[in-house]
Amino acid sequence: RDAMLKSLRSIEEASAASEERVQKDHSEGMRRSEEAARAEAAALREQLMEQREAMLGDLQRSEEASLASAECMQKAHSEGLQQSSEVAMEARGEAAELREELWNQQAAAAADSCQNRACTEEFQRHIARLEEAQMEERSTVAERVRVLQSEIAASEAGVAAQTSRAAALQAKLEELASSFADERGRLERISEGRAQAMEAMAQRDGSSALLVEETRAATRQLEAQRAAAEEEASALTTKADEWRASHEEEVRSGEQ
Repeated sequence: RDAMLKSLRSIEEASAASEERVQKDHSEGMRRSEEAARAEAAALREQLMEQREAMLGDLQRSEEASLASAECMQKAHSEGLQQSSEVAMEARGEAAELREELWNQQAAAAADSCQNRACTEEFQRHIARLEEAQMEERSTVAERVRVLQSEIAASEAGVAAQTSRAAALQAKLEELASSFADERGRLERISEGRAQAMEAMAQRDGSSALLVEETRAATRQLEAQRAAAEEEASALTTKADEWRASHEEEVRSGEQ
């Protein structure tokens, strides 16, 4: 009987020591798993914030470039109108000078009607050519004005498209933030499950083998949840990289 009691005590002590080691190993593994998950979540959040700042900076630079292009077009349009006005004034002055010269020659050649008539016809033809050249110049200037107006309209449409793409990128960033919040909630639920498992483990007074099996099952479940969280974090990172690459391509296209 004494030998049996001694054997039972030694078995109970070994079981208690095994249970203590299992609880210690489980607590240490859970703590490390939780710290790693929090560190990964913080890194993902920081990466998302950096990508958001980079996207907003690229979008601002694209809008500034579009506005600068529109200002250059307007300046070129104003200079073209000014040059056309100067050409028209010079043509009018030349025509006035030619008319004055024609009148002087007509007065000086009044004695010779034939010569006077020939000179008059020649000067009239010259004036007609000058007026025709002036009309062509006006037509050319009007065409340039229409082209510049169409280019300005196209530039304004490009700015509107950039604004629309900015709204779409903002929606994508909000979606990423929502996914990150869901991931953080998932980690909190994992922590709550671990606490409940520890409490249930403390309250349970079963055999050592059953305790070890339940501990292993809880550990496997937590490892599976951690692996799923890592996969989701990796998928979110990949998705953010793809959106950033797509936005950079759109910005380059807009700048070109």
